[in-house]
Amino acid sequence: MFKYLSDSFPLLETSNIISVTSLLLRVTIGMAFFLHGAQKVFGWFGGSGLEKWSEYLATKNYSKFTAISAAYIEMIAGFLLIIGAFTKASAISMIVFMLFAVAIAHWEKGYFSQKGGYEYQLLLIVSCIIVLLLGGGEYSVDKYLFN
Repeated sequence: MFKYLSDSFPLLETSNIISVTSLLLRVTIGMAFFLHGAQKVFGWFGGSGLEKWSEYLATKNYSKFTAISAAYIEMIAGFLLIIGAFTKASAISMIVFMLFAVAIAHWEKGYFSQKGGYEYQLLLIVSCIIVLLLGGGEYSVDKYLFN
């Protein structure tokens, strides 16, 4: 019974580990990006919508075009991560997006999320780097687009 908990006993066949890992990570972070983007774009799930999002970024000296572009990119890249389409490009765009978020809103507040820090964004950045390294895997639209 305990051999299944041992690090030397794989839970999955080696050929499936990367694909399943990529799937779990892509869907999880893709949902986070899609839902946060939908809050900004449509005001869904208690979000502010494009007007308030644009007003917020205007306080940081960013244009309305930048605000609208960022919101749509976050939502669309999140959806693409969920389905595993253009996975690497989506991961790169979200790494850039999260670095932008850290720079304009979180860095000065320190590490911890409780104080508005960059803890959560750092987890998303590292997760996107892992997805970038793994690719979409067997359970992705990319498999059919690029094979």
